[in-house]
Parts: sequence; structure tokens; C-alpha cells
Amino acid sequence: GLQIVFTELCRVFWGAQQITVDRPPFLKGVWMLGGVTIVKYRVFLIIVGALLVLIGQYILTKTRIGMV
Repeated sequence: GLQIVFTELCRVFWGAQQITVDRPPFLKGVWMLGGVTIVKYRVFLIIVGALLVLIGQYILTKTRIGMV
């Protein structure tokens, strides 16, 4: 429910138009491994997501904040 409220507040303040941002040059392109195409940007997103999960897990299990 809160996500819908925050989404609508963002639309009120900044509008519903999407703003496109170009990818950094080091994330443009693909790697070809055999017959498989791997997009560099998607690999980057997977790695960043995994790191955020690991950091969150560490905070929840190893710190006082997580114990609270």
C-alpha cells in the first residue's frame, strides 16, 4: 500500500514522463559466449543486486541494528 502512495506522490511532484539516461560506456555492449549473448548492463545489475542482498543480510544478522 505504501509503495502505491509513494509512487503517486512522485508522479505528483515530478510528473509521469519517463526520463531516459544513457548507460555508461563501460556498460554498453555484450559478450558473446558460444551461441549465448550476455548483456554487460544486466550482469552489472545482477552483481549489484547480489551485493545489496549480502550487505542487508550481514546488517540483519551481525549488527546491533539487526538485532533490534
